[in-house]
Amino acid sequence: RRNLLGGAAAATAFSVVPRHVLGGAGNTAPSEKVNVAIIGTGGQGIVNMKQLFNEPDARVTALCDINEQSDYSMFYYGGTAGLKPALGLVTKQYGRPCPTYRDYNEMFRSEDIDAVLVATPDHSHAMVVLDAIAKGKHVYCEKPLCRTAYETRVVTEAARKAGVATQLGNFGHSSEDIRLACEWIWDGAIG
Repeated sequence: RRNLLGGAAAATAFSVVPRHVLGGAGNTAPSEKVNVAIIGTGGQGIVNMKQLFNEPDARVTALCDINEQSDYSMFYYGGTAGLKPALGLVTKQYGRPCPTYRDYNEMFRSEDIDAVLVATPDHSHAMVVLDAIAKGKHVYCEKPLCRTAYETRVVTEAARKAGVATQLGNFGHSSEDIRLACEWIWDGAIG
């Protein structure tokens, strides 16, 4: 009985330890991180994934693409992209691979996904985003979100009803130089 009570007391003490202790000094505990799946590991998907590696509250937990590997050296992405190169980057970042999929519907069966980053070809954005929202996943989607105003309205209403966070990536207009130019205009410094 003493062993049982001692073990129970130790387990209880462990469960009330603050999360910063389990995550280490200055680190986020694994249970507090947003688990992100990448759908589309081409050039922009790889670029976005590398940026996620810099976010202490995010962790890439799944990859999905039908393309194994492509040479993107002639584009600004540089190097190769696709499922294999993305998996190599995840393995290097976290010290272990994550699951990979060719079908995002199969990937959505995983309980280890809180949000998705969609960087598929433009014409499929709306459908992938709608499927993610239907599964209760938060979404970051590369531009353009949709092909038509109708698709945009459908996606907007679906996100509103599901109560999930959604964001459209418009990288070129979210940098400091764009914000500075807007401030100059607003302040009347330039016309």
